[in-house]
Amino acid sequence: MSDKLFDKSGSRMNGNCNPGRALFVYGERGYNYYTTLFASASLRSQACATGSKQGLDSAKVGLTRRVNPTSNALVWEAALLLPGQRFGNAAARSNPPGIEGGLHYHPRPDLYDLTQTVTWLEPYWDFGATAKENFDNLPAELVTYGQYTHPLKVNVWDRGIGGWTVAVRVDYLRSLWHTQPTTPLAVDNRDAFWKVNLGLSLKHALTPRESLRVEFISSSSGRNVNESRTIGLNYEKTLPK
Repeated sequence: MSDKLFDKSGSRMNGNCNPGRALFVYGERGYNYYTTLFASASLRSQACATGSKQGLDSAKVGLTRRVNPTSNALVWEAALLLPGQRFGNAAARSNPPGIEGGLHYHPRPDLYDLTQTVTWLEPYWDFGATAKENFDNLPAELVTYGQYTHPLKVNVWDRGIGGWTVAVRVDYLRSLWHTQPTTPLAVDNRDAFWKVNLGLSLKHALTPRESLRVEFISSSSGRNVNESRTIGLNYEKTLPK
C-alpha cells in the first residue's frame, strides 16, 4: 500500500490516504483428485483526508480444476467475488459482487517418469492470467503474471532441516471494457488504467506441513491507478486429512 498514485499521464503524485494495513486469509480443500475448492478474504484499514475506512477489502469463493486429469501443469479457476469495501484514494464506497476466471500454467518435472532425473534445486517458472468482471459498470480487469522460483536449500526432515526458496514475480494489471474518457488527474474512477508490479519473496519451510514467507511487492509504473508498495509476512499450514 502507498500514499501516492499515478495520474492519467503516468506521473506520481501525492494522494490523501496513508498506506494502511491489511490481513489476508486464504484456505483451500481438495474436493476430489481433480478439483480443489478455495476461499479468501482481505480485511483492511486505511485513514484518508475524508476519514478512516475499515472493512472487507476483497473476498471470493471458487474452485480450481486440472485441464489434464493426469497433470497439475495447467489448471483453470472460477470464482464468485463477494461485495466489500473499495479502498484507495477515492471516497469510501462499496465494491459490487462479480465473477473471476483464470488459467494458470505451472510446468514441473513429472515425478512418475522414471526416465527423467529430478533435481530438487532446479528453478522453475509459473505463468497465468485472471480476468475479473463486476456486476455494474466499473471497468473489467485483467491480470497477467510470470514468476521465477529458485530453491536454495532442500528439505532434510530426518535432520530437522527446512528448505529455503526465493522467487521473483512480475504482474501486469489493466482495465478492459466499461471504461470512460479520461478526466483530469482521474484516479479510482471508471477511466482506463494499467499498472506493473514487481515482487520478491523468500520462503522457509518450518516443518513438513508449515512454512513462512516474507515478500515485498512494489508498483514500478502505471496510469490512473493507486501506487502500491507492500511488505507481507505469510504463514502457511497444511492440515492432515
